[in-house]
Amino acid sequence: MSKPLRLVFSFVLLVVPLHGANAQNIAFAPADAALLEACMANANTNAVHARSACIGAARNVCISEPDGTTTLGTTTCNQREAAWWDKLLNDNYSRLRSALSPELFSALRDAQRAWITYRDAKCAFSYKMFEGGSIRHVLFSDCMMQTTAARAIDLTTILLDWMG
Repeated sequence: MSKPLRLVFSFVLLVVPLHGANAQNIAFAPADAALLEACMANANTNAVHARSACIGAARNVCISEPDGTTTLGTTTCNQREAAWWDKLLNDNYSRLRSALSPELFSALRDAQRAWITYRDAKCAFSYKMFEGGSIRHVLFSDCMMQTTAARAIDLTTILLDWMG
């Protein structure tokens, strides 16, 4: 690879979002939403295990697109799916705010704050472990997607299975 091309590639990797909040700047595609919504709708009668099978479904389709298996492509695919799970998580959180008693919602809010700290530390570790290598972007974005999806499913379970 020529030096100018390496410099451009390095710059592109630097602008790949590295923090969870930045993943929200990458919008999920309508096809991502349709796929994940259908998967979750089909899984809703089978609770957590079936819902968990939806994690990665849109990313897997995305990485089959041209350049999807490059570092930037896979990172973007992870971020696109993470954005959908983050929206579901926030929608569920808002619904729970309305549905729970103030005491229960306060406990949920405390749990959510602790979860955010956990997610950020967990995914930062994945990034730090491979510092200096481009795989860190893929691992970080995958961690954010997987961890956010699992929490969104937790809140979905509370809404659908526990509160009916």
